[in-house]
Amino acid sequence: MGYTMKRVSNLPQRGFTLIELMLVVILLAIVMAFGIPSFTTFIRNNNLVAGANEFATALSLARTTAIKEGAGAVIQAPTTSPSTNEWGQGYTVSLWTDADNDNVVDGGEVGTAIRTFKALDAAATLDSTTGVRTIAFIHTGQLTGTAALVFDLCDSRTGETGRQFTVNAVGSFDLDRGYTCP
Repeated sequence: MGYTMKRVSNLPQRGFTLIELMLVVILLAIVMAFGIPSFTTFIRNNNLVAGANEFATALSLARTTAIKEGAGAVIQAPTTSPSTNEWGQGYTVSLWTDADNDNVVDGGEVGTAIRTFKALDAAATLDSTTGVRTIAFIHTGQLTGTAALVFDLCDSRTGETGRQFTVNAVGSFDLDRGYTCP
């Protein structure tokens, strides 16, 4: 009494064999092993570019606001930063009225906040190499001091991956895209 199963359809069977599926998984693993490190570098580079663009926006906004309003404008790092030269925790562009005309930002002279910029990515730092916590522009768009201000934007990598901003006394800035981070 042997029963045999008859094929109902003459169509060929469809599907993948286990060997074919294993080959696809192995090929995907090889591609991912080479692709993920490149993707990580891509993300880090984009985070630095975004941080540089934000800081350039803040500098331009403060300078043009000072000229447009005919009054001073400042960019200030938060006072909660762990060191006096750290700007990576965010910064604020505000109006500034120099009440005593000494070209120094004194307590109580900073007015309405125009825009607050968020903190950088956790791996990035924005440091003032000149040790300033405030950048002040007078009504002509110039800095209050005569010395240039320098800011370094770096992440955890070494080599020419960073950005360096130099703000000159006239109020304009230069950006070095190939800055070697320490």
